[in-house]
Amino acid sequence: MSPAAQEWDRLLELISARVASAGKPLDAIDAVLSAPARTTDVRRLGDHPVMQTFRAELTDGLIRADTARQTIGLLTRLMEQLKP
Repeated sequence: MSPAAQEWDRLLELISARVASAGKPLDAIDAVLSAPARTTDVRRLGDHPVMQTFRAELTDGLIRADTARQTIGLLTRLMEQLKP
């Protein structure tokens, strides 16, 4: 595994840990997850198709502008939800 891919995985784990440690519902999905009778499909950030595409292109050494834009957009939406 390339150093860039390892760093990418490490950053995704840090973001996931931050989301998990926030302690309060961040959005509607978190509210549903905290309700006892409901379930939903929750995936790791690294499993998101945009993240998978970015990681594959990062490993190949050729990141398309569109992929970078989608990745930044997804991470921006996530970080907006993490604001205190």
